[in-house]
Amino acid sequence: LARAEGLGLGDGAYLAVATSSTIGYGDLKPETAVGKCAAVCYALLAVSVLGYLTSCVGDAIQPDSDTSIGFGGDEAQWGLSAVDSLLGRSSFDPSHYSLSRNSALKASLVTKTLLLVAFSSAVMLRLEPSLTATDAVYLTVMTLTTVGFGDIVAVSPPARAFCALVALLGLGLFSTFTDLAGEWRSSVRVAGGGLALQCCVTLGVTLGVGTAAF
Repeated sequence: LARAEGLGLGDGAYLAVATSSTIGYGDLKPETAVGKCAAVCYALLAVSVLGYLTSCVGDAIQPDSDTSIGFGGDEAQWGLSAVDSLLGRSSFDPSHYSLSRNSALKASLVTKTLLLVAFSSAVMLRLEPSLTATDAVYLTVMTLTTVGFGDIVAVSPPARAFCALVALLGLGLFSTFTDLAGEWRSSVRVAGGGLALQCCVTLGVTLGVGTAAF
């Protein structure tokens, strides 16, 4: 991408992470035919690979024996890895790391996420002095959730490098919330309704809350 678009290595890496993480800020994008073809091939190859990588990162930050597919194994054969051992985890009991059965893990996940957002926002504010505190939090969360509207983006090379790091580390942690959302959805009981109806109700409530907020 850097060679096709005449970018520096730093900007090329930033574009690669923005592409593979599906954030797509739009501040840097392929302009040439060769660059666009390279981006298409890269996206097809890298998105699933990065998805697995972020799952591994998320598993290292917050193991979940219910759905873990990263360093800790998978649902059929779950166990702590060498990475977990380095992080001081010693229990091999899957129930000890089950988000669905351990409320303390849920609290820990929320705490880690809030700390990550606060720390990343503070660093972003330091690297991009032109941003307000609200803009720094906004950019951090839009990066972590891969929304990436592109209205506020990192400009300086250090800030772009930090955004790439936040995307790689934060996506894994935030992906764990999808597990919690799935658990909550499965607990919803709609009278006379099946899985499809439950999903529709959940989606409707989510869109309704979002619409009302905006």
